[in-house]
Amino acid sequence: MKNGSPWVCYNIHGLVRIRTNIRGFDFPNYFRVPSIEPNLEIELVDHVERPKMDEVKRMLGFGTYELGDGRLVHESEVPFLYLLGSNVRWRSVVTGLTEERTKIVTSVPWFRFVPVRVKVTQLLSRMSLLLVTMKLLERGLAPCYSTTASKDDDAFLLFGYSWTGKSTLLSSLLEMGFQYLSDDFTIVDEAGTAYAYPDWHAPRKARLEFPAFKYLLGRTPDWRKARDQMHQVRDRARVNSLFLLERGEEACETLDESEALRRAMLINLEEFSRLWNSPMSEMISFYSYLYPELKLERLIERYKWVMAALVHNADCYLVRSKSPGFESARRLIGEISQGRR
Repeated sequence: MKNGSPWVCYNIHGLVRIRTNIRGFDFPNYFRVPSIEPNLEIELVDHVERPKMDEVKRMLGFGTYELGDGRLVHESEVPFLYLLGSNVRWRSVVTGLTEERTKIVTSVPWFRFVPVRVKVTQLLSRMSLLLVTMKLLERGLAPCYSTTASKDDDAFLLFGYSWTGKSTLLSSLLEMGFQYLSDDFTIVDEAGTAYAYPDWHAPRKARLEFPAFKYLLGRTPDWRKARDQMHQVRDRARVNSLFLLERGEEACETLDESEALRRAMLINLEEFSRLWNSPMSEMISFYSYLYPELKLERLIERYKWVMAALVHNADCYLVRSKSPGFESARRLIGEISQGRR
């Protein structure tokens, strides 16, 4: 008997096809499809056996077992339960990380306990997005941490650290008649095409919050609730310009390729480090150690190559402002979209 819900399927631009029976994964409903033949499957089951020692070829860390034929069993602590002194283990079997089809079967004791379920789903979502990134890179595309709007067939990418004001600027552009591609996570290729990833949330406001409540009550933060209640989505557009947004004294200047690439890569690194620094993501590192065919360093090189090609084919600007709505950036994008620059 399955511990999860009925299957939910996502098709990300025909490139990554996901099937899971775990509700609450952090993929936009824009990609939901009734059914699909997946190349990434994540299944929750009632129980995963610890392998017998005569089945184990090698061990790594505390509870990672190589079974051969591209199969790895990984154990980790169950969120929250370990704080109570419990020694029960969250166990997963991963197969095919070097193949076209990757499958993860996982079993989590006390999964129906709300704090455990919320945290486990969050960690699995991070790992899944990391696997999506890897599969995109294998196909010559790269995700980047940017907000994207388009005018006709021209895409405008907004890079900036969290709380810079990207979502606020995006809202202003949409009011000006621009179309929406993504809010946090844009997929790009070396030819200069941006692909939609409509993960909309309303602009965040600084206010008193209690993060622990989402684990105790299973509630979604208010700024996330609007993610699938979005305007017309532009599926893809050709990248026209990149904007590096900063807070501070007013400034607007053109950046050369090397500096634009350096800053964009650092912003991307900050975000993707959150995906990598996860108890489940270490399983990918162990897999690469045991199976050299999974060349993580090659994927990193490919990532930089795709980003370098993207920057090479776009106009790059630094816009710094104290204005809450980045008025100078909005004016500049408006002028570019109307061909006055």
